[in-house]
Amino acid sequence: MEELRKYKQSKADEKARLANLWQGADAIEKDFLFTTWNGRVAHPDTITKWLHKFVVKHDLLHITPHSFRHMTAIFLINAGVDLTTVAGKLGHANSTTTQIIYSHLLDKSEKETANTMEAILSQSMIDADKFNH
Repeated sequence: MEELRKYKQSKADEKARLANLWQGADAIEKDFLFTTWNGRVAHPDTITKWLHKFVVKHDLLHITPHSFRHMTAIFLINAGVDLTTVAGKLGHANSTTTQIIYSHLLDKSEKETANTMEAILSQSMIDADKFNH
C-alpha cells in the first residue's frame, strides 16, 4: 500500500507539473492507475509488455496482468471471504460465475473443512473416553 501511495503522489506531482497538458481525470483519485506520460489511459498491451520484460529480467515464472486477478480471487477465497464479496471485487455479475471459475478452490476448502471437523470430533471422542474412565 505504501508503494501505491508513493506512486499516487508521483502521479499527482506529474499532473501539477504538466498543468493544462495533463489529459487524465480532474482529481488524481479518479484517475487510472496506469497512464501515459500525460495522463491518458495506457494501452493494456503496455502493461503486459512491461510485465513480460520484468519477469524475464528477474527470471520469474510466467505471469500476466490477469494472473494478479486470479491471485486476488485465490487469496480472498482461501481467507474465507464469501463468494458474493469476491464476485463483487472481480466484477462478476453474480457469485455463480465466481463459483464456476474457482470451484476447484472451493472443493479444496470443503475438504479442509471436513478434515478440520473430523479432527475436532476425533479429539472430542478421545477426551470423552478419558473422562468416562
